[in-house]
Amino acid sequence: MQLLKPVLKGEVGSFAVREEASAKYNSWVQKQLTRTVWNHCQSYYRRDSATGKNFVTFPGHVTQFWWFARRPRYSDYVVVGGERWRCARRLKGILRVTLQLAVLTVVVGTLYGGKPLYPYLEKVTQLL
Repeated sequence: MQLLKPVLKGEVGSFAVREEASAKYNSWVQKQLTRTVWNHCQSYYRRDSATGKNFVTFPGHVTQFWWFARRPRYSDYVVVGGERWRCARRLKGILRVTLQLAVLTVVVGTLYGGKPLYPYLEKVTQLL
C-alpha cells in the first residue's frame, strides 16, 4: 500500500524493482525452500521437473511475510517520474531526525535539572 499511495496521488509514475534486489530475494527464497517438503517432491510448484526451480509463494510463516512486507525498502526500487516526491520524502526524514534530536536534548536537559552539561562532559573526557 505504501508504494501505491504516491502512484495513486500522481506524485510518482511507477516503481520498478531493482534487478539486484529481486535476485537477492529469489536466492533467499530458494535457500529457505531447501528445508521444506516442497523441494523434495514433484508438484505443481516445481518448474519443468522434480529438480526444477520451486515457485512456491513464500517459504515462511505469515508473520514473517508480514514483517518483510510491512514497509518497503525504497532502495530496492527505481522511482520513475517522482523526483519531487523523492525530495519531499528526504526532507521529511531530515525533519524527523531533527525533531528527535530536539526532543532528546530537552529530555537530557530536564534530567540534569537545567544545569549545563559541559562540566559533566569535561569529567568524562578526563576519564578517557
